[in-house]
Amino acid sequence: SYLFTLKRYSDMKKILIAVSILLIIANFGCSDFLEETPYSQIDEQEAFSTPTLVYINTVASLYLETGNIGFFGGDQGFAYGYHFRNQEFSADLGMIPGRQGDWVDGGLHQNNFFHTWTASFSDFRTIWNDIYKMIGLCNRASEKLQALVDDGGGDYLSDYISEIKALRAYYYMLALNNFARVPIV
Repeated sequence: SYLFTLKRYSDMKKILIAVSILLIIANFGCSDFLEETPYSQIDEQEAFSTPTLVYINTVASLYLETGNIGFFGGDQGFAYGYHFRNQEFSADLGMIPGRQGDWVDGGLHQNNFFHTWTASFSDFRTIWNDIYKMIGLCNRASEKLQALVDDGGGDYLSDYISEIKALRAYYYMLALNNFARVPIV
């Protein structure tokens, strides 16, 4: 009984020493890890200091998001997106037949081809959200440019605002094409 107690005490002592060492390492090993100096961030004054930087940070950033709206991606790795699939495959321009295994995709493609979807069809929600996300980004960029105009910005800003309006009109056209009566925000 005495030897068993001694062995237990020895094992507990080893565990306490190991835990103490881990706590010391964790406490001192991460002090500089969480402190970082980002070199890719610039302040707002610098981001809008030249016409080129204004264009990059307002108008050009909208074009970067265009590919994410479901035209070319965002569809679990397929080469086509939600919008393309719903426009082309529901209009008899393309057909993806269901085969054995995982090709059926829960009837997704057959629902498109036979027009048997419901209001809860996930592609509709995704297309709606993506289109209105882009409209919101256009509105935000337009507000930023208008604030720069109000602060006495250059004449070039009106061209940028016009380009954003055209891009926003394109997204409204997509919304009207897909959903008919849509809210204007």
